[in-house]
Amino acid sequence: MNPRQRLPFSFMVSPLVAFPITAGIVVLGSFWQGFVQETGLGCAIRVSLVAGLVALCADYLVTLFVGIPLSLAFRKFDLFRPRVMKVTGGLLGGFPFLLSVQSARREDWPGLVVLLAAGVLSGMATAWLVWRISAGSRSLPASPIDQKERTAMLTVLYDIRCALCRRARAWLDEQAKYVPLDYLAAGSQEARRRFPGLDHDNTLVDLTVVGMNGEVYHGAKAWIMCLWALKKYRGTALRLATPELMPSARRVIAWVSRNRFRMSEAWKT
Repeated sequence: MNPRQRLPFSFMVSPLVAFPITAGIVVLGSFWQGFVQETGLGCAIRVSLVAGLVALCADYLVTLFVGIPLSLAFRKFDLFRPRVMKVTGGLLGGFPFLLSVQSARREDWPGLVVLLAAGVLSGMATAWLVWRISAGSRSLPASPIDQKERTAMLTVLYDIRCALCRRARAWLDEQAKYVPLDYLAAGSQEARRRFPGLDHDNTLVDLTVVGMNGEVYHGAKAWIMCLWALKKYRGTALRLATPELMPSARRVIAWVSRNRFRMSEAWKT
């Protein structure tokens, strides 16, 4: 799917998640409240289906009038990220029921709690699906980043003992980029100071890339992120990140990692 088509497609499809989530939670809530024992399972299922349809219609309205403007604003201000989207979606989904809980009678609270849970979960799932479809790949950020407004957004930790790694770093440095790259010697004191939570022994085994929000990529995913940062090779990175090609990319990168010192020696001779 063309990247320009992903966002409109996500807004058309994502509200559909509200129906099964709301219907399922209302069924479970019916058991919890004893509604099934009072009216029978058939009545509880009918009520859940009606609730699911109402949630679906409401979700489309919220998506149209609130979700789309917010998503476009998030993309403009570089906030189009899964965590931000899920939190926003949960707040939008649960806010109307939260207001109702405050003014409801005590005996109505169990039903409103069920609807509140359904609203929050369906809102989170809808917002996450918008991000997921629009981003195209869970492991890759959604859009290019303006180099004039950002400092280095991806930090590459590579083994300076390896001649092959040094040549790869030099090649990356020469390429035109969407996203600036910073380079650190794996296992160095500077790397340990900047990223104390990393397994630094492992960074000497596999190439490691740290993203702008602390995301960590190892091995094949790290190489794909490096390619994703380059203007000429972003399309290649997106193809390699697909479920069809990712296993092959992992096998090739793993083989190169195991044999990189041998290859470096052969290169010297």
